[in-house]
Amino acid sequence: MKGISRFNFGVLLAVFTYAGVYASEHPSDSDELLRTPPAGPLTLAPEREDRGIAAGIIPLSTQESLRLLRAAPGTVVRLTGLESHLASDGKPVPLRRYEPFAPGAVVHLVSASGSVTIDPRNRRYFLAGTAQEGVGIAIDPSSGEISGYAVRGSSRVQLSGFAGIGIEVNPVDSEPEGANECGTLLDHQTPEVQESVFNPPTASRSEAPQGATLSFEAVVAVDTDTEWMAGKGNDPATATDWITDLFLAMNVFYERDIETRLLIGDVILRTGSDPYSVPSNRSDQLDEFGEYWRVNMAATERNFAAMLSGRGISAGSFSGIAWIDVYCNKGQQWGQRTVGSYSFNAIGSSRTPGNTALYVGHEIGHNLGSPHTHCYSPEVDQCYNGESDCYTGPPSCPAGGKGTVMSYCHVSGSSGAGCGTNKQEFHPTVQSLLESRLAANSPSCIAPWQPAVEEMVHSSGFETP
Repeated sequence: MKGISRFNFGVLLAVFTYAGVYASEHPSDSDELLRTPPAGPLTLAPEREDRGIAAGIIPLSTQESLRLLRAAPGTVVRLTGLESHLASDGKPVPLRRYEPFAPGAVVHLVSASGSVTIDPRNRRYFLAGTAQEGVGIAIDPSSGEISGYAVRGSSRVQLSGFAGIGIEVNPVDSEPEGANECGTLLDHQTPEVQESVFNPPTASRSEAPQGATLSFEAVVAVDTDTEWMAGKGNDPATATDWITDLFLAMNVFYERDIETRLLIGDVILRTGSDPYSVPSNRSDQLDEFGEYWRVNMAATERNFAAMLSGRGISAGSFSGIAWIDVYCNKGQQWGQRTVGSYSFNAIGSSRTPGNTALYVGHEIGHNLGSPHTHCYSPEVDQCYNGESDCYTGPPSCPAGGKGTVMSYCHVSGSSGAGCGTNKQEFHPTVQSLLESRLAANSPSCIAPWQPAVEEMVHSSGFETP
């Protein structure tokens, strides 16, 4: 990466070690603040015009780096350079450390030699959200390497760098080369789901400002096939980092917009063989995945399960499909199909977590209860007219120019308006519906957010002193 190197981090490692010892013996006011998270909600910046996030390099001081490296789960850390770069009015964008894995979750490596449980790298993860910005950061304490993701409106940037040196800000490719498709069709859902979509329960949106609070935790188990793992060099560390970065990026808009944290449940990384054989039909692949998990994975704790596949997809493309409004359903047979809390995500090998989060987040949004925005009544937008029982008029872009997470506004051609990449935000109408569905399924399925859990050492063993 231009201007930032591992060598520079190595030079500073001795400085960090000395500074850490000194700080432990001479606690400063800032260290005391670090140990004591604020009791109430974070102070939010007011809404403001989307002016985009500029590319550049943000300096990161030794003291700020130490705060990131030493922060306990639930602790808030502020990075002044990052805040001034991301927030156009300079208001706080406080980062709170969180654990991406659900308590007790494990990573299984299934190879030709059998199945073993592995530990992911012990990285530190941080999230922050206001009414406008969202940011997620991961830092590896052994190397000092930093990766992350930030959004403001339609502006999306990738963060990378090293502790004690700086964070480089680069735009995420607005539209990776290749198609981005969703095969979730309303007329392919069960009659009960179709009825609920056309006659939804009264939707109620939280009165809390965006980004001010968390209300729910949803656990998503993850499976992979050998093609997806081959795209990650069959390297478990690379694959696990990719998955945790994907969830980090999705949580930027899930936490901010619908008060929900997506936690990673059990993960299966398959490098030897896998039980999946359907080559490319997404509907059949979803059924194959759901049926395998219905029969073989009933004991795996989760609210939802997502398949990450490299089968039948070009390097830069994404193609997904999911069941709509299916909570904590480990599988039920419906004719020749298996309905459940499942999504299937075919992801090209060259895609990054940053330019894939919108699309996997879209499929999980289906699981949570939302159809495409052109299928609401009245329509949230009129970007697409090619889905049965939904909008049929001429396609056009929204007043703001871009669609949102559950939109099909990025699709061009005779049926689509071709408005460019959707914004990584849920439309207010979709927010209201999803928050209502989450509340209706909590605590029977979806757990209320438990901040105390963040301050505990997870029983999974992922957290080390």
